[in-house]
Amino acid sequence: MLPQELAWLIEEYDPDDLNIRIENALYENDSITITINVYPAGEEPLRQRWVLRTARMQKFRIQGTFVSDLEEFDEHPFLWPLNELSVSLYIKQPARDPNALFITITEIHDGTLGECEPIETHLNSGLKLKKLCALDNGLFADGPLPLLKLYEAALRDAGCEPYIFGGKDPRRWDGRQWSSEKGTAKILLFGGNWIMAESFTWERLSSPT
Repeated sequence: MLPQELAWLIEEYDPDDLNIRIENALYENDSITITINVYPAGEEPLRQRWVLRTARMQKFRIQGTFVSDLEEFDEHPFLWPLNELSVSLYIKQPARDPNALFITITEIHDGTLGECEPIETHLNSGLKLKKLCALDNGLFADGPLPLLKLYEAALRDAGCEPYIFGGKDPRRWDGRQWSSEKGTAKILLFGGNWIMAESFTWERLSSPT
């Protein structure tokens, strides 16, 4: 979790009154080191500078210099592909209303993984979503169990008689062998950015004079 002093500063001030600036970011193999400067507008004595180091980084997106908020989570929809069982979702019957199903599946994706992955990532790769929603039967999607359970409920409501099959832990190649990653990744969210890694280590620096 965030260091106590940093968490206090973020909780104490409205996001509009708090500046969070990424000074630099260094990437090396599967790790990233970021220097972050956090300070309330007009209150220089409260300025905090931190170095964030990751272990076994798996995914990240960092855009821009100034960001809003800092939150660290052990559980989050963005982590589902890394931490949850991967399963397959099939249907036995066509949807009563493919257009309505298209809208529902899109809303589910946008509410879970929408800012992290394209909607096609876990769908049957042979078909676009529009055609997939009009499928008579067969494979609908492969992906993390929590996401496909949401899809399953939508498909059931649409009359598709869905069912989930299989189940395997997410796996990661470390350069020598495949290893299980289930339940090990965490996520740091800051504005529209994120870092997913096995762990985060924070070190406070002296603020510049």
